Amino acid sequence: MKKSIFILPLAFSAALSLTSCHDNIFEMISQEVPLETYQIDGNISAMTAGGDSSQEYLFVTNGKLYRRDITAASGSDITSTDNSSSWNKNWERIFDPSTDSLTDASGNSYQPDKVIYVAADTSYLYMMTTTWTPSLTSYNVEGDRRLWVSSDWGDSFQELDLSSMYNSDFEGLIDKYTSSYYNQKPSVLALDLIFANNTDHNNADQRRAYIRMNYHYDSNTKSDSNAGYYPGQVYRLNGTSTPSAVSSNGAVTSSNTYINSTAVSCCYYNGEDYFSPYYAFTANDDYIYFSKNNKYIYYADGWDDTNKCFTNGGTEVTTSYCSSTPGISIIYALGVCNDYLIAGTVSGAFQVALSTASVPASSTTSSKVNLTSIFTSTFQVNPIFVYNSSLSIYNTDIWAAAKIRGSISSSTHGVFDEVGLYAYYPGRSTWNADGTADETSEGN
Repeated sequence: MKKSIFILPLAFSAALSLTSCHDNIFEMISQEVPLETYQIDGNISAMTAGGDSSQEYLFVTNGKLYRRDITAASGSDITSTDNSSSWNKNWERIFDPSTDSLTDASGNSYQPDKVIYVAADTSYLYMMTTTWTPSLTSYNVEGDRRLWVSSDWGDSFQELDLSSMYNSDFEGLIDKYTSSYYNQKPSVLALDLIFANNTDHNNADQRRAYIRMNYHYDSNTKSDSNAGYYPGQVYRLNGTSTPSAVSSNGAVTSSNTYINSTAVSCCYYNGEDYFSPYYAFTANDDYIYFSKNNKYIYYADGWDDTNKCFTNGGTEVTTSYCSSTPGISIIYALGVCNDYLIAGTVSGAFQVALSTASVPASSTTSSKVNLTSIFTSTFQVNPIFVYNSSLSIYNTDIWAAAKIRGSISSSTHGVFDEVGLYAYYPGRSTWNADGTADETSEGN
């Protein structure tokens, strides 16, 4: 059974009257909410929204693949009314590698070990799977990555064979990395990751998904054991068709090797998709918000392709916000609402107020709900998805994942039990666990 997320030791509570910060402690106690049992648990490695404004889904993967219908009945927020049937237990498990098989491009049955990434656009769902191969070294290595596409939102998949896209110099890379030490296959090296612009409900018709093909080899130094290996190219996924190289779409151009080669995320802003080497990356109608893998938040309104930097008013963005946030070293995810940013970090989550001009405040703001008592400093928090960024943080559906901070062995069983997917539903007015209706797996 799940436990309550916040437990205050008796000895510590007795000392509250001797401290000057007791008001904050009592606020956390008042926000304590018993955790619901049903939850998609484990490490949520990816979260993506798919479909258009007429039919929307949210997908997550923890090695398995899950789907939730998030179509708005009223065109605003799916749980704006007090309807408990719209809250927990509305996810479906649509692919489980331990029991489900796929049919590959050759027509053969194929059994992956886990789903590692998921992305979606307005018409298709994509998932990347992997297998693991025993190694003579002290750890296992990836054996095979494959990309799959679904036109029915996960009811069936077909393999998207990308082997023809491997760079002509890829043979040299294969030679180096298929040695007895690395034991890697071309697919593991080439298929780096998939991601999407993850637009909210207001821009659902602008959803696009991408793949980064990871490496190419410098043929001029192929005989050199220290030859250079370079990150490759971002391609837009086009359903069952061959992906197309991103050449002029937002911040990425054919000559823009910096942002192209390091992109791990993108967001839709001002009619275009902007790409970023940072996972904490989101936008509204006014600004792009990001964190440079540190504890600071930046906002921008453009990209300078010559100097390879995000800009605000034509000048490189250097001013940061929330620089005084205590205990935070890395921000891993950002979600934007019309009044706040929600930040998922290496040690919990917090929110930052936005002005009427969408400018972030210089410090964090206390949440009116149980955000910080659910996502304590014990957890790393990412990814995050905000359903409707034009609404208040308290009036829109939000999903986020809690992960183990540090090693699993250093975490208590109770903490490990609480790792997984959480949601804030306005009708419920609290953050809590979110999962399937499967009683045997307690929602997993």
